Amino acid sequence: MLANRSIHVVWLLLMLITLGSALLAESGETNLFITLLIALSVLLKGRLVVERLMELRSANRYIRFAMNFYFYVVPALIVLVYLVPDQLASMTTLS
Repeated sequence: MLANRSIHVVWLLLMLITLGSALLAESGETNLFITLLIALSVLLKGRLVVERLMELRSANRYIRFAMNFYFYVVPALIVLVYLVPDQLASMTTLS
């Protein structure tokens, strides 16, 4: 019964974070603070899914590491793209 309640709390947190991110995105503002908030929401949602919904706490440590690592790299890349977009664009062009 308690595990069921925990999943409902996690689901509610995920929904609140998603709604908050959507409201930030709809504001149309683009600054470092909002970018950091979006990156933080990606990190928090990913960690909640990996640790609580996928229950990888008891999984193979390499699988758990890979999943957790992904949710640290993606937010870092989000911030990096905001900070140095021109340099990244020039590095990824074909000509």
